[in-house]
Amino acid sequence: MRSSPSAKLTGVQADLSVHNPSVSNQQFSAGGVHIQSMTEAINQTDSIKTGWMVQPSLLGVGDTQTHAYAKWTDSNTGDWWLQYNFEKLMGYWPKHLFTGLQSSNREMPWGGAVYSESSPSPVMGSGRFAEEGWRYAAFVANHAYMDESHNLRFAYEKDLEAYSDTPMCYRFAPYMDFGFFYGGPGGNCGT
Repeated sequence: MRSSPSAKLTGVQADLSVHNPSVSNQQFSAGGVHIQSMTEAINQTDSIKTGWMVQPSLLGVGDTQTHAYAKWTDSNTGDWWLQYNFEKLMGYWPKHLFTGLQSSNREMPWGGAVYSESSPSPVMGSGRFAEEGWRYAAFVANHAYMDESHNLRFAYEKDLEAYSDTPMCYRFAPYMDFGFFYGGPGGNCGT
């Protein structure tokens, strides 16, 4: 989701399905949300990412512990807060670390990401294609953004732009008006 020039998006949230994909030591697979802003004049992107991830080379071979959570801006301080389950404030990133996020030119992606140094590409989400739907594919539900007045607003299908750079391996499918499915088995994706 991209903000319009007249809108200032100040936070993001979502409910994520959490999976335990099998990846090799030089791969990662993740699901989550993030907020980012590009300052073109200095070619700088500020970004805060959060969600779940499996990355053995970072976390230790075989470590597949996962976490799901949401974050938004504190209206009093401008800091970027991390909150879990709408209950527990877990910490924050001071606003001075992300000068680009103070602008109104923001994107808020939800979904999955993978990386591999070589073929085959790893599983994304549950490893099932998005069109397999409920009980099979990974999902993002209740995806919402916080507006400039710090009101939480749900992001509907009309507000979103779907993107997959390798649809033969990973796909996206809307689910009613409050979420979407994503993911795929990976494999030899041609990238």
